[in-house]
Amino acid sequence: MGLTRVPESEWFVPDSRRDAELALKQQLLREHRNDVLLTLPDLDSAPACAELERMLVRRGPYWGHGDPEFGSGLEQAALCVQEDLCVLLPDARGRLVLAAACVCFPSHWRLADKMGRPASEIHEPVPRYDNEVAGKVDTFLDRLRPPAVMKRRNWTIHESADLFAPHSPARADPTILPEELWLRSERQTLRRLPETDSVVFTIRTQQVQIRVLQQRPDIAGRLADRLAAQPDDRARYAGFSAHVPALVHRLQTWRS
Repeated sequence: MGLTRVPESEWFVPDSRRDAELALKQQLLREHRNDVLLTLPDLDSAPACAELERMLVRRGPYWGHGDPEFGSGLEQAALCVQEDLCVLLPDARGRLVLAAACVCFPSHWRLADKMGRPASEIHEPVPRYDNEVAGKVDTFLDRLRPPAVMKRRNWTIHESADLFAPHSPARADPTILPEELWLRSERQTLRRLPETDSVVFTIRTQQVQIRVLQQRPDIAGRLADRLAAQPDDRARYAGFSAHVPALVHRLQTWRS
């Protein structure tokens, strides 16, 4: 799982793209509302979303307040930070399921396909997830208690810089040079809220074009090694397997 505990002050980490990304969130909420903002009708997520909103507003004016045009607690919270926000609540069987979410920057997945699913199923069909990770995730969430903030990172390769990317390309575009691809990283956190006992999962998407790594031969070399060593099914699942050979070759030329 690769989770580490971080200070509460590092629950959210803003950068120079904050204003641009919050503006993009507003645009997506206007133009793709039913794609980026969903709640389950049979679970009352309003108290958890309101608690989350209060926690973000209390962080001070540096974080700003949501635009009053967007009225729900989840929208207000989402427009305070660059992160996407997911709220997990227990269903009738006691399983933590995705009950409410504002996900403006999905990485080749649709929010509608994840709603109502338990944590152990949200990541399907990641290769080997069921056998290797699902049980660990369920145990970890059962033991997660306030005020702990847990963090992990993952990464993938995209063909374009679009932050709103719910759909995988039908096929790889062979005309895209390796240096024109995008390295996309997600900084994810998990935290249980003290008042509602809900679990909040945040996703902070950051990306750079591969050409930037020409100036960082150390990182280029490590990424080349990771790509070369990873199982084929992982790259196929993430949708970039066709680019791997050329990308590894290009990164290798930059490492020395």
